[in-house]
Amino acid sequence: MADDSVHAQAAAPRAAAAEAPAAARTLLAAWHKTECRIAVAAFVFIALVLILDVIEHLASPEAFVDQLRAALALSPSTTLLVSTANIGFVVNRLMLLIGQFNYGKRGILDLTHSRLFTFASFRRLFEQGGFRVRLMQGIPGPFPLVFGDGLVGRLMIAVNRVLIRIARGLFSYQMFFVVEPQPSLEYLLQTAQDHSAVRTEQRRAASR
Repeated sequence: MADDSVHAQAAAPRAAAAEAPAAARTLLAAWHKTECRIAVAAFVFIALVLILDVIEHLASPEAFVDQLRAALALSPSTTLLVSTANIGFVVNRLMLLIGQFNYGKRGILDLTHSRLFTFASFRRLFEQGGFRVRLMQGIPGPFPLVFGDGLVGRLMIAVNRVLIRIARGLFSYQMFFVVEPQPSLEYLLQTAQDHSAVRTEQRRAASR
């Protein structure tokens, strides 16, 4: 996998498919079919992977996380930056209260969203897949798209940030996670073998 293919995941699938190189478009299309095959060697020396607004489009996020974990088996120092929509957002809860759950062309209930998550379920997705979650952060709603990028839009963002500090799961429009893979058995065995080989070589050099 080329480096530009990795960074192409920073955009949502529809945007990335239009702008990313051919290799990235192929990878993103494969993700939609949950047939992604990630080359292990491609992730060994990568420090950062962006998976922003992607997982909710997959038919089987669990299968993708399992494959990602296998690809990072020898790279426990790789950091993943992951984001997705928060189905627990207060507007969605109020809509459910009046019996409304309507998908649309954009937003949390985008028609292309196959899976929806709360903070708890998104965390479980990664922890059960062999990752540890270092940071969970709430993201305000896109109020400037509704009210414009003026005083009202900025005020709504500021109020939303305060509310997120009070009740993150209720007032976050999106969720942003920083995730790292747990050291795999394969990595631990390889590290032990490497250290053993170094010590053996040092003893040989000392005995000469």
